[in-house]
Amino acid sequence: MPEPIVIIGAGPAGITAAVQLKRLGFNPLLIDSRGTKGCGLVRNGFRVENYPGLVAPVSGTVLMERFLDHLSRFELNVCEDKIVKIKQEKSDSYVLVGKTDNYQAEIVIIACGTSPRKLPLELTAEVSPRVHYDLVDFMPRLQGAFANSASGSGFSVFGQPGQVNADLNKEVVIAVGGGEAAQDYSLSLSQAGFQVKLLVRGNRLKGNMHLRNNVVSNRSIDLYFERNIEKVVRRGNSLEIQTRRKNQLEIWQSDNMVVAIGRQVEQLFELPRELFAKRQIQTSLPGLFQIGDFRLGSLGQVGMAVGDGLRVASLLVHY
Repeated sequence: MPEPIVIIGAGPAGITAAVQLKRLGFNPLLIDSRGTKGCGLVRNGFRVENYPGLVAPVSGTVLMERFLDHLSRFELNVCEDKIVKIKQEKSDSYVLVGKTDNYQAEIVIIACGTSPRKLPLELTAEVSPRVHYDLVDFMPRLQGAFANSASGSGFSVFGQPGQVNADLNKEVVIAVGGGEAAQDYSLSLSQAGFQVKLLVRGNRLKGNMHLRNNVVSNRSIDLYFERNIEKVVRRGNSLEIQTRRKNQLEIWQSDNMVVAIGRQVEQLFELPRELFAKRQIQTSLPGLFQIGDFRLGSLGQVGMAVGDGLRVASLLVHY
């Protein structure tokens, strides 16, 4: 028997949809490629302060733990599997092909978010593992501190507010990007005790003024504008990053790079892109829906993702 509803992606949009559907009498199956270790891009967040109901800012990891607690309260689990293909079996059902198993569904809600844009460079096998697009994966040795930071209030990401990890103090990390994600990552790295050199291709930082002011005033973040990365190679135990500014070649060294140069919808499950082009929650295929960053095609806000989750659940009541 097919599952009535399958949700792909356990970030804020997918979790919200699952909880609301359970409240409305449905029993959705929630699938995420990383199980509860994924749970959306928000896990990378330095701090979330514009989500309604928060008494004080919290780290993205703390907020996602609260989302997962909400999921548990409604006795909903996350199935860990990577869906690679969605096939319309009949006019009223779908087959979801996963790496581990296959699933049948009457309704499919895609809430798997976006993927990071990669550097437009050819990186060798010895360089690629040191170029990171996900902040949490970059520092697995600090996962515990990341998860336990400021559980009730405050906004520390690694350790308690005001503390710096002594083992990492002054270790230099190169960050790349000028948007909100790059700035947010840089603040998280500085909070962890790194000295961050943020390379920006343009001549200014983008995003909201509050975030920009936090970055500019942070003594552990050095800003370098109009830097175009031309090459990344391995030199001994470090990376050598070659940039060019006004025809002048510059060399930077760091053990690792953290890159945030945009997001994009990459995984379409072998479905035609035109299905999703209008960015409406309900696609032109019956029973196929899209929500959250996957629908928006870019980096959104937690509140926007939650709104999409609630909206799709209300649509399915009358579907």
